[in-house]
Amino acid sequence: MGHTELMLKTSSADEIIERFGSRLLHVHLHDNKGGDADLHLPLGAGTIDVAKHLATLQRAGYDGTITLEVFTPDPAFLRYSADRLRAMWGEAGR
Repeated sequence: MGHTELMLKTSSADEIIERFGSRLLHVHLHDNKGGDADLHLPLGAGTIDVAKHLATLQRAGYDGTITLEVFTPDPAFLRYSADRLRAMWGEAGR
């Protein structure tokens, strides 16, 4: 999802999910800040509305795997992102 924010004025994630959601087999997820730098940030460190996009995934019936692509030398940021992902996935289903 982080790539859907690059070099665009607005995210294309929901449009892509709505169009291809039934065919998605796997999702790669990281946060970003837009522009042209693919930062692979921990969830919450960028500007992506991850919770909104997760809700769109759920509405599309997605229940597959999600790989966190958090590039950091500190594994605590990956654990934090995993915890946030679980929480947001649960909240999106309410």
